[in-house]
Amino acid sequence: MFKPLGNDFLLHQRLEAPVLSPRASACYTSIQDLESKQLLNNLLTSNDFAKQFELFAASVVYSITFGLRIVTGEEWQIQTSHECLENFVHAAQVGAWMVDAFPSLNYLPRILTPWQQTAERWYEKWANLHITNMRDALKRDGWNWSKDFKKANEAKNMTDMEVAWDLGVLCDAGVETTSIQLQIFVQACLAYPEWIPKAQRELDDVVGDKRLPDFQDLEKLPYLQAVVEENFRWRHIVPAGVPHATTQDDYYKGFLIPKGSVVVPLFVAMRQDEHVFDDPAVFRPERWIGKSSPSNFGYGRRVCPGRFIARNSMAIAIARMLWAFDIRSKDGARITVNERMYTAGLVSGPKHFDAVFTPRSEVHKRVIESSYKSVNKNVAHLLDEVREKLVSTGLSPRA
Repeated sequence: MFKPLGNDFLLHQRLEAPVLSPRASACYTSIQDLESKQLLNNLLTSNDFAKQFELFAASVVYSITFGLRIVTGEEWQIQTSHECLENFVHAAQVGAWMVDAFPSLNYLPRILTPWQQTAERWYEKWANLHITNMRDALKRDGWNWSKDFKKANEAKNMTDMEVAWDLGVLCDAGVETTSIQLQIFVQACLAYPEWIPKAQRELDDVVGDKRLPDFQDLEKLPYLQAVVEENFRWRHIVPAGVPHATTQDDYYKGFLIPKGSVVVPLFVAMRQDEHVFDDPAVFRPERWIGKSSPSNFGYGRRVCPGRFIARNSMAIAIARMLWAFDIRSKDGARITVNERMYTAGLVSGPKHFDAVFTPRSEVHKRVIESSYKSVNKNVAHLLDEVREKLVSTGLSPRA
């Protein structure tokens, strides 16, 4: 992610590309089907929706990457990942360390550079997590990304640790971002509930009340798709973007940006630009009907590689929650959203808030329960089916 553009960066991109293309991403829907059914079933008995969203997001990416479902959230892998990601978010903030402003401090004796010691300690913990996850995944039944990456030609020019970091970063990035984005969806339900009946009418017309929406339904649900796009726009989870650096002198509107400058793209300003969006603070899915959305996952070579999988996860989770539940605040009143309700940092998400998920009817509740009870929960079998899908679509799994 933070490698400079060059042969090493391109090598890692080639390693990842075969399993992250749009065609490949469409083959993982059986995993997303299982985990979204698990999510709905959990929401019948728990209003801790933030935890359930994290379980959903984590289990999708851990299943595909390591062949491991995340069921309780108490698994050591996810607990260690929490700690590592908190360290990363702190370290990645511009100006978090004095050395960011005064790079020459790095040349002081080691005893006078505590940030280096902290970085080494944090790196070792994260590296141990990634290498252990990969090695455990290689022993599990069923196809997974760990096995696929290790068999790739690109991996022959990489160490085990480099491959493990590739897998680990893909996994870590997919958990927190999807979980936060789903919390933002719930906040939109509470702040601007007037759009919900439109989405539910569309779902009722296309799906009915005897089954859950599935992936084949999504293309017949234009309003639902607009809800997903507006959810990405309304609140950006990386409001200041990821800091970049110029590799050469550049000019923007006559302003010189010298080589080596840190450039911070303000996504929050782009998504709230009144010259582009009418009433940008309002959650309004209609703004996307018949229109395409600009990228919400970055740009150029640094675009999020897992964006197609992430969008599929978001779409099926949102479709099924809207089909299954009425989502309201505890007192049923509309809430007002402001910046104080969000955390600060590289990754920004809603602070704790309450919401109530009520099944839309007893029929909907029974469908949720029966769908979860009957779904295949054997992730090794599902992953072998994923491999067969990859082959049937003309792709060539490497393991």
